Amino acid sequence: MSTRTYDFILTVDKPEAVLPGDTILGNTTGSSAYVIDVDTGTSNVKVKVANVNHEFVVNENARAITNIVTTDGFSVSYNNTSPVTVNGNSFQIGGSTNTFSLPAAALSLANVTADSFSVFVQGRRLDKSMLTFPSSTLGNTGFDIKPIPEIITSENNLNLTKTGLRRFFRNTEGFFLKIFGVIVINQAPDVTDTFNYIVDFDNWITDKVDTIDVRVDTGNTESIPFTVPSFSEQIDGTTFQITSIANSNFIREKNSFVQNPLVRLYTIYYPGEWYPDNDAGNPTNAGEGRAWPDGFPFRFAEVRGDINTDVTYNVSYQGQSFTPLPINSGGISTDSTGTINDVTVSISNFDNLITQLCEDPDLLGNNTANAVYATVNGEVVTGIDPRTVQTGADYVEQEHRDALSRARSNGLTFDQTVVDSYGRVNASFTITTTEEVNGTWKREKADSRDLLGGVVEIKSTFANFLDFWPEYAKVVTSQNNVIEVSTATPYRVGDNVRTFDNAFLATIEAISEERFITTNAALDVFSGTALIIDNPDADEEAHILDTFKIDALEGLNEQVATFSLTSWLQYFKLTVPKRKFYKNTCQWQYKGAECQYPGPGGLSIPGTQNTSNTNPIAANNQIAGSADGDECGKSFESCQIRNNTIHFGAFPGTGRTLPR
Repeated sequence: MSTRTYDFILTVDKPEAVLPGDTILGNTTGSSAYVIDVDTGTSNVKVKVANVNHEFVVNENARAITNIVTTDGFSVSYNNTSPVTVNGNSFQIGGSTNTFSLPAAALSLANVTADSFSVFVQGRRLDKSMLTFPSSTLGNTGFDIKPIPEIITSENNLNLTKTGLRRFFRNTEGFFLKIFGVIVINQAPDVTDTFNYIVDFDNWITDKVDTIDVRVDTGNTESIPFTVPSFSEQIDGTTFQITSIANSNFIREKNSFVQNPLVRLYTIYYPGEWYPDNDAGNPTNAGEGRAWPDGFPFRFAEVRGDINTDVTYNVSYQGQSFTPLPINSGGISTDSTGTINDVTVSISNFDNLITQLCEDPDLLGNNTANAVYATVNGEVVTGIDPRTVQTGADYVEQEHRDALSRARSNGLTFDQTVVDSYGRVNASFTITTTEEVNGTWKREKADSRDLLGGVVEIKSTFANFLDFWPEYAKVVTSQNNVIEVSTATPYRVGDNVRTFDNAFLATIEAISEERFITTNAALDVFSGTALIIDNPDADEEAHILDTFKIDALEGLNEQVATFSLTSWLQYFKLTVPKRKFYKNTCQWQYKGAECQYPGPGGLSIPGTQNTSNTNPIAANNQIAGSADGDECGKSFESCQIRNNTIHFGAFPGTGRTLPR
């Protein structure tokens, strides 16, 4: 399964009006695109268009849009100028509350959930993770907007220019602060001098926010027939102007006469059932709340270019380090039917690293006796060896504190030697380390050998888009601003260089004898220091992503390991459509999310003007003696009696009947 890179870089006059994940629409051309990244410092917006027929034009106005598709919609709008009364309570945006009511017309609905209503602040939809429903004070009739984590400065006091403020919010992780950043920037004066802005994290919906729109959508968009009251109900964001358009960096490099070295970045996620990773890089699905097993994700790189003697490589992309290894891999291609061909990858088995992974039957498990919680990638997860948790670690949840306290009382204190053996702090237990502490290892996979079912992501990019240039040499001697390196081959006059440990940059002014480098400032280096080249063209979105499953371990010896990879989608052998075409038997759960029948008693049926049957009905379609006997017979007749045929979960028009 492949995903392409972004298509265009749009320079706009109001970069604060757009966020990654937005869909933007051109007012003149009608072109639409998905926003991949926003660089507010340079006013550049990277977008992926819907197809090749979508092209924006210079000086065109555009806007972020949200399209609503629904059969029934109820809405209420709150403002900062006058109170709005809903269900006997008065609400006004004033910086004193994060709690608001759902629309009055929706309060009597029985099927309202957190997924059936949306909240828009200044025309921008808030992520569901930012909302608490039911409300702590209003219950099912309202919601709370969660406070923002207190992570900006010790005194919550920003003293930045507007441009600096934009950069700050762009580089700050978390959807909360990206949304919040847009609101702050829109409120801030358009000046170049520094200004102060005090952040109230508990009530970030300040009196400067003009509108909060709440919309409840109760229609079942999966039902057949389905009729939308209007072609599109669209919520528009702030209009901005496109001042220039350029092709993506990846497309420009691919079409150039002389290309920089191609780099393929491989990441193996194991087990595959825990894939994909979340925004923090931790597992999802069956692995939610855990860290990846020790050694995973396993990252290595293939650099396709000239390799010079005495030049070493260190590949870093999107803040992740990839170990360069000798790799033999073919191209990623499709056959005449569009099926992605299997890919064979041969990896150098240096130091028997691959052998250790492929021959371990206990990669996946948990120490049920000694594991504790710890922070991994900014997220608290479990399954962690307490000896790798640093002294002084603290957590908000009492459960997390108690687990660490019990481990400490049992003698499992922080041990740097153990950390060194894992290679990092806050590391997941293995079967070996579990035995070291007399723990209980619970195997969570019958056999993990050969890494079968593991997921392999392959990112294809070019060397000039990496975090820093992959080639570098090591320092032999240094004297002030003159540095002797093992070879000057990787360097050019004008390159900015630094060390891995220090971000201070010095510019190369001269190179002599292919080993002496003169810089404009002295660097703190010594013999053996790696002198890396800073990359001003780094672009973490300039890549093609292919996702595969490990289908087989075709060969393993002391020199090389060979894996057969198959397409992510083809591995699952998806049946399309996923539903069976039964004629006479409904597949929905009675009164479930798809059925939407509210139960007997003359209640309103979502998506229709009908009401439910007055009496409970048994499975034989006769009136039941009590509410306990209310059971659906799963037939079309059962739906007719209940006035709910619009939600019938079968296909009466087909000729197929339920097989006997």
